[in-house]
Amino acid sequence: MRWHRELDQFVGQRFLVTEHERLDAVPSDTDLPETGAVLERIEAGRAHPSSPAELSYSVVTRLAARMESLVSELATTAAALDRRAVKSRDGALEAIVDEMYELRHALLAVETMADQNRVVYARTAGLTERHVEVDQRQYIKDLRDQFKRVQEMCAAQRELLQGALDFARTRSTAKMDRAMSRLALLSAIALPISIISSIYGMNLFVFQKTHVEVLMLVLATMGVLTLAMLRWARVQGWS
Repeated sequence: MRWHRELDQFVGQRFLVTEHERLDAVPSDTDLPETGAVLERIEAGRAHPSSPAELSYSVVTRLAARMESLVSELATTAAALDRRAVKSRDGALEAIVDEMYELRHALLAVETMADQNRVVYARTAGLTERHVEVDQRQYIKDLRDQFKRVQEMCAAQRELLQGALDFARTRSTAKMDRAMSRLALLSAIALPISIISSIYGMNLFVFQKTHVEVLMLVLATMGVLTLAMLRWARVQGWS
C-alpha cells in the first residue's frame, strides 16, 4: 500500500526546513524517501549542495523522479490490464474494468499533485526577479518543467487507459447486442408456431377424436414456417 504525504519546505538564505504532513492514516515509521535519499548522498560525498536553494532543488528533484517512476509503474499495469481485457472472457472482463477505473483514479491523483506543484513553481518563477538571486532561478524553472513533464506523462497514460476502457465497454455492448438479436430471432421463429398452436387450441373446432391427417398437416405447416424463418434470417445475416 502506498502512502502519500505532503512535503512542506521553508527556504531561507542560510537554512532549509522540511516537514512532512502528519496524517492519522499514515504510520509514524513510514519512510521519507526524498529527504532520506538526499541525506545519504550528502553523507556519502556524492552530493555537495552549496546553498539551501540547491539543497531544496535536490529534494524536490527526487520527489519528481519518484512521481515519474510511479507513473511508469502505472503504465506497465495499464498495458497488462489492456492485454488481459483483449483475451478475457465475459465473466472476467467486469473485474478488469474495475481495476482500470482504480488505475485511472491513481493517474488522476498523481496528475493533480504534479499540476499543483507546477503551479507553485510557475508562480515562484514569476517572482524570481525581485526575490531570488540570478544563479538560483534555474532551479525553479527546472522544477517547474519537471512537474510539467510528469503531468504530461499522466495525461498521456490516462488517454491510453481511457481507450482501453472504451474498447472494453464497446466489446461488452457488442456481445449484449448479439445476445439480444439472438433472442429476438428466437422470438420471431417461435411466433408463427405460437399463432398456429393458439388457433388450433381454441374451441372453434370441436373434434370427437384426434384426426391424424389434420395433426400432421398442422405440424408440417409449423415446420415449414420455422425453416422459412430460419432461411430468411440467414439471408438477412442475422444468424
